[in-house]
Amino acid sequence: MKTLSLVIVIGYILYRMYNSIKRSTLDISKKDIDISKYSRAIESEPKNPRAYFLRGATYHSLAHFRLAKNDYTKALELNPDNKSFNYEDNLNSDFKTFTNNSIKRNLNGIKNKTGRKYEQVIIDFSREIETDPTDPRAYYLRGYYFAKLLHYKLSIDDLTIALNLNPSNKKLKLHYSPEEIDNVTILQVRSRIKKLNKDKIGAIEDLELSRQLLEKNL
Repeated sequence: MKTLSLVIVIGYILYRMYNSIKRSTLDISKKDIDISKYSRAIESEPKNPRAYFLRGATYHSLAHFRLAKNDYTKALELNPDNKSFNYEDNLNSDFKTFTNNSIKRNLNGIKNKTGRKYEQVIIDFSREIETDPTDPRAYYLRGYYFAKLLHYKLSIDDLTIALNLNPSNKKLKLHYSPEEIDNVTILQVRSRIKKLNKDKIGAIEDLELSRQLLEKNL
């Protein structure tokens, strides 16, 4: 019976990982198309700061920090009067405005973000998951760092697996840290990431689930 349960859990995890990778691949493909579109716009109008900003933002979302930095810097150079620009945010399907201050904030984010470190941490936790696909801690931590790199969908999927692997709401001690988490913490983190991913309803639902779970354990 235990063997059958383990097989079911592993099968479910592999299924979720497959779907995560599939969605991530589709997302990356779309962003590659966007990069090509903005590159053509730059070829047609090489002094257009808007095209450089949008291409830089797309590189940024793919964690191509050097390329994003180059495009953000060029956008600043081409906008000495700090003119504001409207643009459609393809990731969140809404309209926004940016100025040089927005570009500078993104540049500071790149400087402060240790992107390569995060990528290596994700690789390390992926290896841990390969070794033990039933450990919720590794999924939680990998999901946390996916969010750091703005891969919100992958982050949400990993946090969901972490929740499913911890049905008894056991307290989990994080690697290399005395800190402990439980499903209440994971739900609260997933709520914040859903909010960043523009899933307001899902974010509220997770907060409510975390509240109910907290009250149950009091």
